[in-house]
Amino acid sequence: MSYEAKQISRYFDKKDLHIFGRVDSKPTLKDIRTKFVLKISKIKGKQNNKDENVTGRIILYSYRGTPKLEYGDLISFKGSIKKPRNFLNPGGFDYVKHLSFSDIAGVSYTNGKKIKTYERGKDQSLSIKVIREINQLRENFSEFIKNSTDNDKAFSILCALTTGVKDYIPDKLRDDFSKSGASHILAISGLHLSIVTTMFFFVFNNFFSCVKSLVIRGLSVKFAALATLIPLISYAVLSGFSPSTKRAFIMITIYMLSFVIEREKDVLNSLAAAGIIILVINPSALFAISFQLSFSAVFFIILGIYITRDISFFKNKNFISRLSMFIVVSFSAGLGTMPLVMHYFNIVSLVQLFTNLVIIPLIGFIVVPLGLTALFVFSFSEPIAFLLIKLSIPVLSFSISFVEYLSSLSYTWARCTTPHVFEIICYYAFMFGLFLCLLKKNKKSVYIVGFSIFLFVCYTGFVLEQRFFNENLQITILDVGQGSSSLVEGPKGTNILVDGGGFSYSSTFDTGRHIVAPFLWNKKIATLDAVILTHPEKDHMNGLVYIIENFNVKKLIKNSDTRKKRSYVDLIETCLEKNVPIVEFPIEPSLSFSLDGKKEIEPNIYPQIKLGKLMISFLHPLSDNKFIDKFGKNDYNNNSLVFKVKHKNFIILFPGDIMERTEKKLALTLGDELKADILIAPHHGSSTSSSSFFLDKVKPESIIISCGWHNQYNFPNNDVIARYNTKDINYYRTDLHGAVKVVSNGKYYNIVTFKGD
Repeated sequence: MSYEAKQISRYFDKKDLHIFGRVDSKPTLKDIRTKFVLKISKIKGKQNNKDENVTGRIILYSYRGTPKLEYGDLISFKGSIKKPRNFLNPGGFDYVKHLSFSDIAGVSYTNGKKIKTYERGKDQSLSIKVIREINQLRENFSEFIKNSTDNDKAFSILCALTTGVKDYIPDKLRDDFSKSGASHILAISGLHLSIVTTMFFFVFNNFFSCVKSLVIRGLSVKFAALATLIPLISYAVLSGFSPSTKRAFIMITIYMLSFVIEREKDVLNSLAAAGIIILVINPSALFAISFQLSFSAVFFIILGIYITRDISFFKNKNFISRLSMFIVVSFSAGLGTMPLVMHYFNIVSLVQLFTNLVIIPLIGFIVVPLGLTALFVFSFSEPIAFLLIKLSIPVLSFSISFVEYLSSLSYTWARCTTPHVFEIICYYAFMFGLFLCLLKKNKKSVYIVGFSIFLFVCYTGFVLEQRFFNENLQITILDVGQGSSSLVEGPKGTNILVDGGGFSYSSTFDTGRHIVAPFLWNKKIATLDAVILTHPEKDHMNGLVYIIENFNVKKLIKNSDTRKKRSYVDLIETCLEKNVPIVEFPIEPSLSFSLDGKKEIEPNIYPQIKLGKLMISFLHPLSDNKFIDKFGKNDYNNNSLVFKVKHKNFIILFPGDIMERTEKKLALTLGDELKADILIAPHHGSSTSSSSFFLDKVKPESIIISCGWHNQYNFPNNDVIARYNTKDINYYRTDLHGAVKVVSNGKYYNIVTFKGD
């Protein structure tokens, strides 16, 4: 932990702090939330009421009523600072490490009306003024584009292409570009900087060629190369200087300087130099996704060119040979980035080559030059800039429609599970050996190819054995914050997801996209035999829309409650769109069914799901008599599906969010049928649940509580925890222990937590 982080850590979770600092990034607004980095200068505590100088940076989220802020503004607000925390699940995104790489020590939330600005415009350094001017130019040009077209999608893409601002791109459109294999076009990288370089080098070279003295001395090209660096630097800074931009900028700069010093231009050396310079300046860039994708793509492009450079066909300068070289470049870049794209984004585009044959000429050679020219002339001639934008919009609109059409076709892309690091190493070892074979550099390189294939096959066999030949039951209760989501993995590779977690309807965080789906993909799961929604409340339901959209789900099982909330409507509409059958409870009590669609009558009063030796019995609701709350509306919590999962002699009970009234009903009507080895705490351990008589009927040895870290409801309730202790019941909490995994062979069981507690 850095010195700055240690300073700020002394104030974690202390209330009523008066925090002073300088806005250290451009504030971005999404929905009702404004986000920016704040560089803290001092903190005044409530107890000592003394100012203390503190150094460090935090992320500040401001909701509603946030004043208009700019980079460099001095502000103050009252609130608290929270320690950054990961969702503690296997294979989850390491948010804490991500923030530490950016020198972020803490996170804070406040009402925008509590923020006060002071001394605006005073004591500002030259760097702050320059960055403000750059941000203002980006903002003005973005607004100018928006006013120049009524096509919101074209506006968002053109902003990304010219200024590097991607905040306006809708998630759906961003996903469509990924599915079609064209997402790379949205990042300011080598293509964009090469266009800027070509444009200005052509202009400057023609200008200096008119000066005879420079031509005679052979200085015209050198002067043109040096002059080109000025707009190149300007554009790189304006676009935000991402890792891919830095890589391209350094490579092009080295290449241009080679004209000046009259040295041989070697792109491989330029790439290596760019990587070394970036890592010396910022070693953490090595772990950035954009850095890895950028360098792997360029490296494989260089290898592709090395392989084809001695083939006579590619030495021709006709259209066919140039088109073929373009295909080689696109194919090489795709090969280089494929395992990383699969690892980080869990997607494979099957039409990337075809997409790039259309999109790169249209966007790269028409839209980007027009947009960049508009950007450079915008400051002194808005009419010309307006005309250039108007010329680019039809081409860009067609490109977007083309991408959306391709992504709508089911056979053009596929979701994939997350490759393990070992698999990625095997892939790159295989490609390295294949490259040496093609160059005929070393006959022993065939052994590299063979050995990498052997290791990959062995690893794949191990994964398949663990997945499809395992006789144990494994249940993982995920850490999804204040919500609930669990994965039931039955013997022989059957999988059932229970709920999907979710935050408030105003939250932009999708637990399905960011927590549940990555967990499933990390476990090599792409098909779910069933998804069970215990009840349609946001903390159980919101994450399921993304799951239904992106996984092969065979059935959705739910109770008969319906909602008018957007997330519920989206869930049902997605099921209909994806042809996912919906099974609603209550159903005929004596009816049992297997997940392959076959129905059988069993001598049991409870509906059941059969999964080989695994049995899921639904205990509630068994009738249409719904619970009504005190306002006369459906009591969604008490109408939750209650079911038990049985594997031989082992039983775990899932009660949803039922409360005392339903617990009492079940205890009286079911009695010993409720008995289970493990109980998932009803309603996240609230004071209205886990009643004594219910616990006496269930008789659990262990209880697992799914709850959020420092949640606003103070779950689990202290009285409930005391009740567990009095009855000598072991309990585990996802907020403290992370994901909780239960493994049973049908006779014994073992509980393992992500944190190892």
